[in-house]
Amino acid sequence: DVAAVSTPIDAHHAIGAYLAERGVHLIVETPIAPTLSMADVLIEAVDRNGVKLELAEQYCRDPLHRIKRQAIESGLIGEVLRVYALFQTGGYHIVSSIRQMVGDVAASRVTGIVMDSPIPRVNVSEIRQFTGEHWTMDVIAFENGATALTSYSAMYHGRALGRKSKTLFQVDGTTGTIVEDEVYVTTEEQRLNGGRATAYPIQTVTREVDGTQVLERMVIETDPPVVWENPWPHYKTSPGGLAIVEEMDSIAQAVLEDRSTRYDGRRARQDIEIQIAAEESGHLGQQPVELPLQTVTEHEAGLLEKFRQDYGCDPFDVEACVDVFFPKR
Repeated sequence: DVAAVSTPIDAHHAIGAYLAERGVHLIVETPIAPTLSMADVLIEAVDRNGVKLELAEQYCRDPLHRIKRQAIESGLIGEVLRVYALFQTGGYHIVSSIRQMVGDVAASRVTGIVMDSPIPRVNVSEIRQFTGEHWTMDVIAFENGATALTSYSAMYHGRALGRKSKTLFQVDGTTGTIVEDEVYVTTEEQRLNGGRATAYPIQTVTREVDGTQVLERMVIETDPPVVWENPWPHYKTSPGGLAIVEEMDSIAQAVLEDRSTRYDGRRARQDIEIQIAAEESGHLGQQPVELPLQTVTEHEAGLLEKFRQDYGCDPFDVEACVDVFFPKR
């Protein structure tokens, strides 16, 4: 059996661990948990009971990001130097895509800027109302020498106040650049004569099935071309839905063939560790934070104390936590 855990974030670790102890495989909504120690409760329960854990992270599974990674592996832009992810989604979501671009290596240092600003009330949705904006800008250094720059606030996520009217996802390489849905490639002759690049759009090829545009492939018409083929063309799914198909396929294949999931607990843990380090750095006056984290951060300690106050139980007492009502937020 596989259970989908789509409870509020604070309950992921407890509900997931409770099910894992009963031999149930899991697909858990993102993020895996608010803190590393809470994530470890779930990861250790999964390991102890030999069940599979897939995290429902979609950004790194998006076909556009997958062909970008394929273009990098094909050598179109050389070695990755920098990734910019600005004015779009943030946190663990965008970190998963950034790490995909830099080669899925671990981060070594994070510097964060945090700004909390009062704003007139904004009702982004029925459950998300804001009278303040929590904004972050993070510089992430990776073990292979690549660097990433991200910027995010909940206003971007909700497209409120004109935020996210324009976005930027850019990958700088030693010989070229990927900017949103275009790949800029240079030859040696071009680099020695002004450095102007040739732009290749990332093309989407679809076919209509019962009124739905089903993705067949994505193509970059270089010589030779870079092609990402949809592994699931038999599903009547729009391009935007393929990330969900991929995560479901991952947990299914892991259970049926006893293999690892593609976005497991440890990978999810690495991504939230970067987010936690960025918050900690910001609250420490932009002091760089080295990774991996060796102790519980002040940011995490605050979250754990808030958990105890909000729910009246220890976040590490799984049996007690599963009897708690976790309201949607």
